[in-house]
Amino acid sequence: ALRIAKELKIPTVFWYREAPEQVVDFFGIAKLCDHVFATSNGAIVAFKTLDTKMKVGHLPVAVEPALFNPHRDDHGGFGKEQRKYYMCFDKFRELSDGGGNTQLANMLEKALTYNFWIFESRFDMRSNSSRLPEHFRQRFLGCFEDPQRAYLYKMSDISLQVSTQTRPTARDEQHALEAMASKALVVSNQDAQDTVFEGMMVSVSDADDMETTLDQISTDRGRVRKLTHLAYRHVVQNHTYHARIKTICDALDKPQEDYDLYGMPRVSVIMPTRRPELVPFAVNNFRNQTYSNRELVIVLHGEE
Repeated sequence: ALRIAKELKIPTVFWYREAPEQVVDFFGIAKLCDHVFATSNGAIVAFKTLDTKMKVGHLPVAVEPALFNPHRDDHGGFGKEQRKYYMCFDKFRELSDGGGNTQLANMLEKALTYNFWIFESRFDMRSNSSRLPEHFRQRFLGCFEDPQRAYLYKMSDISLQVSTQTRPTARDEQHALEAMASKALVVSNQDAQDTVFEGMMVSVSDADDMETTLDQISTDRGRVRKLTHLAYRHVVQNHTYHARIKTICDALDKPQEDYDLYGMPRVSVIMPTRRPELVPFAVNNFRNQTYSNRELVIVLHGEE
């Protein structure tokens, strides 16, 4: 496929999302492409170490706002009724691997005062729920695919992006952006410097800090609204698929007008029919559409 693309003078791009230490496994195919992108800065350094002349750029993770639609009923979870304050934690594996007797477990115990659920969207860990202490096992919803994770983020006021790892992985960044796009406040104990959610989250360091932070944000609705709005705007402006395409086009020196994803391409609605009496009904439906750049083609066929 790469050979054919080069013969047809079609630019080729390789996007690397794995850990930096696995770069060597993908270097062979990466060097055949016109441009390489990596999700993490560590992977960029690794590629440059193997080939100083390689064109490597940073292509962060992205979200589709239509999937993580923040429009939902307000749970009314702020203020004094803390038990209506919904939180979620999507790292069941980390919690179960530690047997519940870790710094991570101590931090999460501070969320048990609230409506707090635990789930896992990367691995199937249903059979391991027995490894959790009873108070965590009661909050375990199960294992879910990406669409279900989007729903859970939309139904949460807070996403607890806490981890045993000090620096966020590419998947951590992805989940943080998804939560922000759903207007859920991100609370994390990870070092967010030089990440996609730097300055867009609330930082905590230990269990006591978690308890104090949750108490503060549960009684300060104005602060939470401000933070979630700023984070949502940041995601929509910088981390959509359109932003990703623009990054690639800029790297390949492609004219931006050729990739105007914000434009209004012509939509042709072709309606073959042998029932002329239904044409007025179809035309009326067509006129009721809100998309402006459209055309209706009616193809009459049959004996009449």
